[in-house]
Amino acid sequence: DFSIPALAEDVEHTLNRLGIREFVLIGHSAGGIVALELAAQHPGHVLGLMLADPAGDFTRVPREMMEPLLAGLDSDAYRQTIGNYWNSNLAGSRPEVEGRVLADLEATPKQTVVGVFKAQMNYDPACALRRYPGPKFSLVTPNNDMPFSLHNLGEDLPYEIFPGTGHWLHMDRPEDFNHKMDDFLVEVVSET
Repeated sequence: DFSIPALAEDVEHTLNRLGIREFVLIGHSAGGIVALELAAQHPGHVLGLMLADPAGDFTRVPREMMEPLLAGLDSDAYRQTIGNYWNSNLAGSRPEVEGRVLADLEATPKQTVVGVFKAQMNYDPACALRRYPGPKFSLVTPNNDMPFSLHNLGEDLPYEIFPGTGHWLHMDRPEDFNHKMDDFLVEVVSET
């Protein structure tokens, strides 16, 4: 089950097995909305939520715009479709980041990639944003500043545009990303 709530339950299960009861979640891309869903399900355990170029609300994107992507992912043209999509998200990335991301994509089963894409198409993150009252912050690349982007849903998500990277901003500018993360953690600690 690749639904966003099921993926959030997987993370919760892992944290429970490790005996971790309170935590700060940091999620990237689709992992951002998984972290958001977990925070909404268990706000008393989540001390803070930082999102790195998170996926948006794809339920607000007209289906006719998404159907060609989903059809290509479900076809024999999978490699070309996902390659084109990933390459568009890699625009602005350093070559070593591009190589690593594409190698990781190659190692990820098609079923997983397609399952997560389909799950995002059926998930409304605005509801989860409303349910999580704790500290939250998002770093967003300029390419992720669209009407359906998470920070534009009108649900009180403080954010900062993080230029000069591709979608994998934490890999393209790790030192700068870590400074932003440290600043957020200091804020979380000061609020608890």
